[in-house]
Amino acid sequence: MPSTPTPGAPAVTVRAPAQQLSALLGAVERWPVLLDHVVYALRTPDGETERVEVWTRDGERITHWWGEHRTAPDGLRTDFRHSPAPGSPATVTGHWVLTPEEGDGGTGLALRLDRDSAGAPLAGAGPAGAGADAAAPPSPEAPPTAGAAEVAEVFRLHAEADPGLVFTFQDTLRTTAPAEPVLDFLRRVRDWPGAVSHIATVSVTETAPGVQSVVSGVRAPDGSVQDVPSVRLVLADRVVYTPLTVPPFASAHLGEWIVGTAPDGATTVTGRHTVALRADRLAAAFGPGTTPADAQRRVRAALGAHSLATLDAARADAESRTAPAPAPVPAPAPVSAAVPAPVPASASAPVSGGHR
Repeated sequence: MPSTPTPGAPAVTVRAPAQQLSALLGAVERWPVLLDHVVYALRTPDGETERVEVWTRDGERITHWWGEHRTAPDGLRTDFRHSPAPGSPATVTGHWVLTPEEGDGGTGLALRLDRDSAGAPLAGAGPAGAGADAAAPPSPEAPPTAGAAEVAEVFRLHAEADPGLVFTFQDTLRTTAPAEPVLDFLRRVRDWPGAVSHIATVSVTETAPGVQSVVSGVRAPDGSVQDVPSVRLVLADRVVYTPLTVPPFASAHLGEWIVGTAPDGATTVTGRHTVALRADRLAAAFGPGTTPADAQRRVRAALGAHSLATLDAARADAESRTAPAPAPVPAPAPVSAAVPAPVPASASAPVSGGHR
């Protein structure tokens, strides 16, 4: 059955150029710190189309979406199509439309979500989520509790904010261990207490294959311990996590532990972190006059120290389990007293002159 469009939400006016807004919409990998219901996202260019994978969250339910985005050459329209499993009939389709406005250089932003191919309403479809099916998984573009206008409003706020409020940093270590034991340590988060210096306790529930609900007791410099709940995804070459509570100066944090191979063949392990800061909380957290750049440095130092401690623990654990066994020391040869060889009798006879 062909898809049926739902009523479109009115456009939201954004005080930003259309190309800047188009780039923000296209940066799917940043959606986890922009949209509350998105846990993780990947994109891969494929000619004029981008292949995307998006993991969304609705309570404890995680839905893995496969799809594609196709953006017009002028960047003013992006059509998307997502399915919660390859070949699934429950397909989400829709588009973003950007309309440059004359005068102030602003842009109109509108999101339309269509009904799926089975004719059922999508979660978040229509204005203010009208007609949404509470049992439907949240689509990559909209959670079940919000409609198209609310999601467009989120992108408006981020497009108009200081670009320094969202930033990414990473650290990489090399190891002599192969990739698999490094990944194994990153997956075994329940074993981190005692191995990762700032992790005091961990409780883990695997809510689905490859999906972990974790509560970590994180030790502060003063020795106090704070419980931090998070959702973790165990993927082929990485483990990603998003804390469900963040410090007051931030609105979101995405962490990635990625295992790869350096050009010379050595195994690498990278901690990559994307943080969204709150402009209205920086002064309270870091002092009057704190700029986004100042806050970035402070967060980079503190979070980077924890990240490096985790990377170092992964390296040490993997190397300890893959180090070659020491070569056996050969036993010493038995030592015996030397016995002089017997002397022949002829050799002991006196030598005398002979006669012919």
